[in-house]
Parts: sequence; C-alpha cells; structure tokens
Amino acid sequence: MERGWVKNYRKIEDWEWYKKPLTAHLFQHLIRRANHTVKKWQGYEIPAGCLVTSIPHLAEQTGLSIQQVKTSLSHLYSSLDIEKVTDIITDGKKANFTVLKVNHYSVYQEDNRPVNRPLTDEQPTGNRPVTTNKNERIKELKNERNIKTMSGDKPPDTPAAEVIRYLNEKADKKFSPNSDASCKPINARIREGASIEDLKRVIDLKVSEWKDNETMNKYLRPQTLFGPQKFEQYMNEVPAKREKTKEEMQAEYGGLWL
Repeated sequence: MERGWVKNYRKIEDWEWYKKPLTAHLFQHLIRRANHTVKKWQGYEIPAGCLVTSIPHLAEQTGLSIQQVKTSLSHLYSSLDIEKVTDIITDGKKANFTVLKVNHYSVYQEDNRPVNRPLTDEQPTGNRPVTTNKNERIKELKNERNIKTMSGDKPPDTPAAEVIRYLNEKADKKFSPNSDASCKPINARIREGASIEDLKRVIDLKVSEWKDNETMNKYLRPQTLFGPQKFEQYMNEVPAKREKTKEEMQAEYGGLWL
C-alpha cells in the first residue's frame, strides 16, 4: 500500500457525522484508502477518489463489526459523502467487486494553495504526490468534478444539475448535483431527446403522487424517475399542457393581463 498524506480540515467538526465516532472513523478510513490516481483493477480503470472494497474487508481493516460497517455506510450514503459506483465503472456489467467513491475527494487530497514553483515530472516538490503520466493526471482531474466543496466552490450550471436541484426543492431531497449515479440517467434521457421541462414535469407528477406516501417517497430519486424502463411510462402519464383560460390569466396577473 502506498503511503502519503490527506488533508483533515478543522471544518469537519461541523460535519453532521462528526460526533458519531464509528461513522467518522470509517469515513476517514475511506479517504485514506481511496486511490489518489487512476489505477487498474481486473481490467477496469478505478478513478482517483474511488476504492475497491467490501463490507467484510472494511470490518477487518477498521476493527468495526459487520453491522457497524453497514450502519456507518448507510449514514455516509444518505449524506452523499460517498456513493457506490460499481455499475458506472463496469458500464452495467456484473462484477464480483464493489467500488465506492468518496465525493469531493480532491478536497482531502489536492493541494490548492498558491505556489511559486513549477511542478514538473522531473521535479517533485515537498510531500505532494506527483502524477508522472500526463494522460493519467488528466483522467484524474476529469473524475474529480466537485460541485460544492468545503472550499466553497459553486456548482457548474449543467442541465443535470438543474434537474437535480429542482427535484431536491420539490421533493425535499438532498441529492448531490455532482453525483455520477444521479446525473447518468438524466444525461441519458436528454441524449435521447427529452427536454429539461420534460424531466421537470415527470418530477412534478411523481412528487404529487408519492411525496406524502411513506412507501413510495423513497422512489423520488433520479435512478427511478429517469431510468430507461420507467421514464417513458411516466412521460405518458403527464397530463397534456393546456392553454390557460382568460379568467385564469386575469386571476394570475390581475390588471397586468390584457
């Protein structure tokens, strides 16, 4: 195992799981174990910020019980600090391993302080790990799409991010606009010709049906709403948009409508 360093911000004391020692211990372990650069595993590229693991392995490595690992992982999934990306890495193919992604990994690993020295393949500086392969470094950066980091960066205004923010607002959810798992089905439907308004109409429809339903509320998620099997069905359930009547326009705009 390679030895290096990771950042540990004081701001982590404001983190929601900071006072849950088992969850905090597991999260710090995942940060330290995650790849700091792209690596190969059984023919697949595992990006920076990800690691191949399993619940038994995590239990053995951290000293936690199997149940403690499961509970701590559920905490980290719910707060979007980590996500399971096996299907994305394998492009949906069945795999005998699990890949976890530490979201915003570069916050803990990258050194973003201004420096006055050139950084080259021939000149490693200080304790900073240097990626010597330029193409590998490019892949690493592409896999570190930080939407909202602890350093205060603002999210890029992408169509998928707009849809996820709309879903969060309407359904009282906290999905990350930077999550590959959440963005993938949205981007797939857009490539097939769906508009952002189409996606929002499906959200409106299912929020009205499921938000107050204890059983169905958990399905107000991008993978269900915009999955290839269900999206077309939901689109056909959306009522056709009709023109507002004169009375409705007057009620909405008052004397400003003519």
